[in-house]
Amino acid sequence: MSKTDQKASDAKIDQEKKAADEKASVEAKATEDKKVADEKAPAEAKASEDKKAADEKAAAEAQPTEEPVQIDKQRVKDLIEQVENRHGHRIMDLVHRFEREEGMQMAEGDETAAPKMTMAGVSCRLRAGPDQTLENWANAARRALLKAA
Repeated sequence: MSKTDQKASDAKIDQEKKAADEKASVEAKATEDKKVADEKAPAEAKASEDKKAADEKAAAEAQPTEEPVQIDKQRVKDLIEQVENRHGHRIMDLVHRFEREEGMQMAEGDETAAPKMTMAGVSCRLRAGPDQTLENWANAARRALLKAA
């Protein structure tokens, strides 16, 4: 074999070896990518399941879990009227009377729930002052009457 033929043969062998090395490198990279993807899949599936569980928990908390409270419609209407006609009365006297006679209760809130006021089976959030809280209760009571109708 001549030197030229030898060089051509060596060049061809080098090319084939280089192509085989590149192919092995590509296959190794693909194997590594698949391994990484296989390792990620359970973590991503768990994260997806955790998010789904958190969403379901939030939805369950948003829905009322208790039966609606039965309210005395006439009593609620009378209390709404008293709240609406409170002008001219000392507001704290009205609040104290509602606490004594109507069972009005204030419930402290925590970091997850706002403080509430309940009277005659109707609850509302506490506001900046007793006047605004009573107005808020009257609005909640009107909504409760509409739902009960």
